[in-house]
Amino acid sequence: MDPNVLGLAGRNALVVGGGFGMGRETALLLANVGANVAVADLDLARAQAVQAEVEASGVRATAIAADVTKPEQARRTVEEAIAFFGRLEVVCNVVGLATWADTFDISDDAWDAQFAINLVQHLNIGRTAARHMIDNEIDGRMAFVASVSGLYGAPMHAAYGAAKAGLMGLVRTMSQDWGPYGIRVNAVAPDL
Repeated sequence: MDPNVLGLAGRNALVVGGGFGMGRETALLLANVGANVAVADLDLARAQAVQAEVEASGVRATAIAADVTKPEQARRTVEEAIAFFGRLEVVCNVVGLATWADTFDISDDAWDAQFAINLVQHLNIGRTAARHMIDNEIDGRMAFVASVSGLYGAPMHAAYGAAKAGLMGLVRTMSQDWGPYGIRVNAVAPDL
């Protein structure tokens, strides 16, 4: 297989939520096709463990610890990746978390937390990266992980489903707003 099959060799990528699961696999895939990877995670030790795996592929890597549900930390995450690499061309954001509650019973705090992690932080990550890409005339790539729960309803899943549906709508708008600048924005919607 062509090692540059995705056209990412030598590109600089940020994987938000890269410390385990889909995020770790994304970081390793990017490294295996030659991209340099900034691994961001809530847990620094997890991010550093994946950083070591990425570096073993022969590319540059760094680890960033942040709670991206906090807007200033989301912005700082992107800024740290840019500072490390000098420029950022790829963003993959896999951060998400589902809670289960009856629509009558979900608390306002739980509702807000679901939107912070599954929607709002994606906006803060995306627009910080897009501003850098536009200002530096970078043909960028962004991928956000949504969910099939954003496509159809699921019992006990109102906040998560609504937030993921919002993320899909946000991605459509970002792709229209930033596409003219050469930035491709997409979402994937995994199922079990």
